[in-house]
Amino acid sequence: FSQTRTAKIKKVKKDEMPKDTLAIIDIRSGEIKKYANYKSHNTPDKLYSTIAFELTPAKEKPAPKGEKPADKKDAKKPEKKAPVKELYVMDINTLAIDTIKNVASYRFNKQGDILAYTVEPEKKDTVTVPALMLYTVATGESKEVISGPKGSKIKLPVFSEVGTLAFYANTDTSKAAKKNIEIYFYNILSGDLKVAANNRMEGLKEGWIVSENGSLSFSKDGGRLFFGTAPKPLEKDTSLVEFEQPQLDIWSWHDDYLQPVQLMKRSRELKKTYTAYVNLDNGKFVQLGDLDVPNVVVYNKQ
Repeated sequence: FSQTRTAKIKKVKKDEMPKDTLAIIDIRSGEIKKYANYKSHNTPDKLYSTIAFELTPAKEKPAPKGEKPADKKDAKKPEKKAPVKELYVMDINTLAIDTIKNVASYRFNKQGDILAYTVEPEKKDTVTVPALMLYTVATGESKEVISGPKGSKIKLPVFSEVGTLAFYANTDTSKAAKKNIEIYFYNILSGDLKVAANNRMEGLKEGWIVSENGSLSFSKDGGRLFFGTAPKPLEKDTSLVEFEQPQLDIWSWHDDYLQPVQLMKRSRELKKTYTAYVNLDNGKFVQLGDLDVPNVVVYNKQ
């Protein structure tokens, strides 16, 4: 606390602020293993032997002051290398660590035998591509589920109870299809991948889209996949530059909320979705909620 307080007083840059430390304690022996520059971690619902954690990449130290090149004309500025993001998968019994590079996000399944993670290449990386991968804890091997060119959007999956998963993705980087998100369904055992829902499916209301703002969830038997849909948002007017676009807020005394509260709730309303599901056996789509019935709660998803 004192280090952070002092850094704030000195107005230290955010990326140079003191970092937390991850500590792993062996309760039987009392031994403590520490990892500096802690950023995040994830564990399965039932922790057996494996955890995953991420540390803040260390920056390259600048050359010591006073050192000057022999010939200024021939001297070249050293190329700055972006720190590589690394994910550490640890067996807490042996403290053995497996390292995975370029990880943007990650999550264990409930049982803890599979770790899903998304790959995001650095700006100057011309080899790595965005992808969703599955890491098998028992073998230490990673398997690709889907990948796409730079600019692709691939989100972490949700797992079912029957060895399947679903996730949002868009690998079409063209300007026209940039917002056309799709929901993919994947069978872990067989490796089969298919599109479960998109904006072209039968039964979706005209002017509505599949929204990535909705959460994904499976029924208990894994046969139905629940997600969110929403009216397609209006396209932003790009004919005028931003500072030339008029801004107008109107409030009346009989409104339900004060103007500041309305503005605060606006972003939430723009991301509002309406519950729907698709039957994964026959592909039938069913819209449960809409503008007239905005809130739908499905109990004991059978």
